[in-house]
Amino acid sequence: MKQPWQYLETKFNVLTERERGLIFLVVAALVVMLAYTFIDAQWQQLKQHKTHLANIEQQNLLSEQQIGLYNQRLAIDPNEDYRQRLTLINEQAQEIDANLKSQMIDMVPAQYMPTMLANLLANMHGVQLDSFSSIPPTPLLDIKENSDDKADHKLNLYSHGIKLSLTGDYFSILKFVKAIEDMPDKLFWEHLDYKVDSYPKGTMELEMYTLSINKDFIGVAN
Repeated sequence: MKQPWQYLETKFNVLTERERGLIFLVVAALVVMLAYTFIDAQWQQLKQHKTHLANIEQQNLLSEQQIGLYNQRLAIDPNEDYRQRLTLINEQAQEIDANLKSQMIDMVPAQYMPTMLANLLANMHGVQLDSFSSIPPTPLLDIKENSDDKADHKLNLYSHGIKLSLTGDYFSILKFVKAIEDMPDKLFWEHLDYKVDSYPKGTMELEMYTLSINKDFIGVAN
């Protein structure tokens, strides 16, 4: 009994050249089709892998960008803006404090006001002191103080005033006022009222004040 391949060989040998050519073309076409099918499947799979890899790379790029943004945000100090504002406020406060101190250098210390005016009146002729009273100190800054907590005590600025009632002729009163204005230590005028009671004598009501960080009441006995 002949083997199958011998049988096929015998059948093939009896074919004409044209029939053999057709068989060869059919076999070749089948081989090409099978090869193309295999290669195409591999190519499609490769394309899918490339697409998937590109997607992963894109996701990695986005993740790296997000990480970069997070790192930038983490590198920014959230308190930097507040620190800059606090520094600016402190600088402004120091400038205000320096200006205030320079303005207060030439001012009369509150506790010396009675003595200074008494000495001035002692050397002034034609002017008589009728009354002398202190005006309660008034805080100039709106600072709430807690008397139960001394650690929270805040520095304030106080207006210390005195009220004088003087009698004298116009030119003597004017000389007294001019003497106060010419003093190296400064006082502020709050109120001045002069009226003639019995010519040439007149009465002057005068209120003056100075500034101090001390809120103690001015004693008229100083």
